[in-house]
Amino acid sequence: MNRCNLAKPCSVNGCTRSHHPLLHKSECAQIEAEKTSNNVNMVSREHSANINTHIATGASTMFRILPVVLHSGHGSVSTYAFIDDGSSLTLIDEELLKQLNVRGTPQPLCLRWTGDTHRYENEPVVADLTISAISGHRQFALKGVRSVKKLRLPTQSLDADKLRLRFKHLKGLPLQSYSNVTPQLLIGLNNAALGSPIKSLYGGENDPIAERSKLGWTLKGLMPKAGTDPIHYVYHTCD
Repeated sequence: MNRCNLAKPCSVNGCTRSHHPLLHKSECAQIEAEKTSNNVNMVSREHSANINTHIATGASTMFRILPVVLHSGHGSVSTYAFIDDGSSLTLIDEELLKQLNVRGTPQPLCLRWTGDTHRYENEPVVADLTISAISGHRQFALKGVRSVKKLRLPTQSLDADKLRLRFKHLKGLPLQSYSNVTPQLLIGLNNAALGSPIKSLYGGENDPIAERSKLGWTLKGLMPKAGTDPIHYVYHTCD
């Protein structure tokens, strides 16, 4: 075999051999693979993992919700009221006013919440009603009640028998049981006398507080779940 004297040095990466430059392809690929592997190892060493842990306390919040009866003329309707010291207005689902055959005085309404959140009601009415406890006969004035399409208040349940057995300060208390109810009446500070506590009963630091108003007994505050330990949710995030 005769040697070809016309072959030029390949000159790839300073190579002086007389062969085609493509012969360096596999070698370059190996070098690049080693570089990539080194870079990955370097990134792994330089970056750390963040571990975030969320702990659920196993407790729910009780709102001051109780059964009541609304009256107007010769009509009446049973519902659930939400006593809210953070509201300047008393609000009602317009459906209840229709059931009572109450028309009221039309008055547009703009509701404002935290973060300057607004909600406009274009067809509300203002009416005066009377209200009584679910088990009482005495009626009280409920003035300046404004209708809204839907209040969308929290749904809540209360098992009075279990609570009286569980918490000593609730023993013998005439609490009313209810299950998965959504209040359709919110009693605000323009009717503060109806929701103001006449008597309060306290248990432990994290036990629910019982309060009696003209409309009956309510509970508020934390409601620890019996026999449950905190649940831990762990999330791993790598940057």
